[in-house]
Amino acid sequence: MLKFSLPIALALAIVAGCTHVDPNKARPVTLNRAETKVLTKAVTHDFGNPKNVAFRNLRVRDNYYPDGTVIRSVCGEIKGQGIVGGEDGFLGFTRNFENGRWVVPVIGQPCW
Repeated sequence: MLKFSLPIALALAIVAGCTHVDPNKARPVTLNRAETKVLTKAVTHDFGNPKNVAFRNLRVRDNYYPDGTVIRSVCGEIKGQGIVGGEDGFLGFTRNFENGRWVVPVIGQPCW
């Protein structure tokens, strides 16, 4: 067990160190109409009726990483009917704009 735990712990520490966002450079941004449309489609595609989805507490910012990478992130809350028709309360979500599309972050990213 110890043989496998140490390499995993080391790998996680390296990944955590490599993905640190520089808080002094991160800045809030506003999405344009086209970006908002693509984001809305990406976030609402699992809902039974995407047109009736409500958003609140949206925050958008560009995150600057030590390697020079800049990733736009959005977080907020969303509410709507699921595929089976039930309605949940507002749920948190986060998406990153990477390689031309909105994706769920690989590593957990808190909503700031």
